[in-house]
Amino acid sequence: IKPDSAPWYVKRADLGRPSAQHRATAWRAGLEIMRDHPFGVGWNKAVETYQEHYSPPENGAAAITTNDYMMLGTELGIPALLCFVAYVGLCFKGQFKIKNSKLKIEAIEESTSLDTRHASLQLACRAGALVLLVAFWFDGGLFKLPTAAVFWVLLELGKTNAESRMK
Repeated sequence: IKPDSAPWYVKRADLGRPSAQHRATAWRAGLEIMRDHPFGVGWNKAVETYQEHYSPPENGAAAITTNDYMMLGTELGIPALLCFVAYVGLCFKGQFKIKNSKLKIEAIEESTSLDTRHASLQLACRAGALVLLVAFWFDGGLFKLPTAAVFWVLLELGKTNAESRMK
């Protein structure tokens, strides 16, 4: 256990905290739920299913809600989770490539008519969507209106090309 005077990021990195242990246990249980119910347990049923059938730690059943990908997989099933991952992957597809097999990543402009400002804004939108994707793993937000709306708007703006905007 870290002392109270430690910075917040040191406290967050302490895996001995009950909340961190509850999350790890919930993620393991989420994978088991997906294994046992590949088409999901139903909307808003993950916590109830975890509580009744997967022996969560005391007062720890709600920890499963902190990972939106586990929520998608447990509530709507593996096909829904795969569709989400595939769609997000397609939104980022073709945006970057490995050149000369040196693992040097270069941005690919989808159209020669893209101006520098538009390309910069597009890159910023992609970066914002990526940050939210990481946040959804640890703190949720994909099912909350304020963060979900921002994520989907950033994701769509990040994949928009100049030709479709001009039409």
